[in-house]
Amino acid sequence: MTNTMAEPKPVAVANELPLPIGEVSRRRASSSDTAVVTAQGDLDASHIPGLRQKIARALGSLDEGAVILDLREVEFLSLSVACELVEIKHRAAPRGLDLRLVFHHPAVQRALDVTGAFLLFPAYPSIEAAAERRPA
Repeated sequence: MTNTMAEPKPVAVANELPLPIGEVSRRRASSSDTAVVTAQGDLDASHIPGLRQKIARALGSLDEGAVILDLREVEFLSLSVACELVEIKHRAAPRGLDLRLVFHHPAVQRALDVTGAFLLFPAYPSIEAAAERRPA
């Protein structure tokens, strides 16, 4: 069965921060809403406040579904960011929301492995795969 997805539409985000964390967009994938947050470059502890803010806004824009964090352009993910992603995922779960990661860089996988976060975040190869919960 093939699901088609509409192109993402940007969601207005006030107070844009000069961080490697991009725009938030929304998609409708079958019966659930999906918001996408993109990041690029290196994500270290100094980026946690901006990342937390973007993901919180994306989660706040959903009644159900998931926020997909697109890390395909991230070449380094610090252990502190990996731990923060676990915290965000745990805070979203009681509201029936999920945080999913799209990545392929070994450094991202390494940070998830070292922190044990790999147990919560399967590797999704694309945004579409993450929206449909089809891990690599």
